[in-house]
Amino acid sequence: MRHALKTLPPQPRRSKRPKNWTRERRAQQAIIIHNWKPWTHATGPRTAAGKAISSKNALIHGARSARLLEEARRVRLALRRTRDLNALVRALCKSLSRAEHEQARRQNWRWRSRLSRDKFVAFAATPTPHRRA
Repeated sequence: MRHALKTLPPQPRRSKRPKNWTRERRAQQAIIIHNWKPWTHATGPRTAAGKAISSKNALIHGARSARLLEEARRVRLALRRTRDLNALVRALCKSLSRAEHEQARRQNWRWRSRLSRDKFVAFAATPTPHRRA
């Protein structure tokens, strides 16, 4: 019989530096960085050709591709339309009398239960590898 290896829970990492900087430490670091001037040692592209090549870096992974941006626009539009429709329904519900509101709620419940029943029947009818029709 094999026994599972027991591991100790990770210990909190203890740093020798203080977690929060004091005002004096911040001022000292500002002086160090000002004297160091890391911005003068930047290694970015300097020629027009290098800048043209590096400008395409963000397009390689596709997170900002035209297809994804268009999809994000469509999602935002759908969400906006849904929000507007919800506001319209809320305003309509506020204008309904209590009896009309109860009747609409009951009809919506019947429609939802009918829809979920139809979905369940359709799901149960579909064969899966584990369940044969």
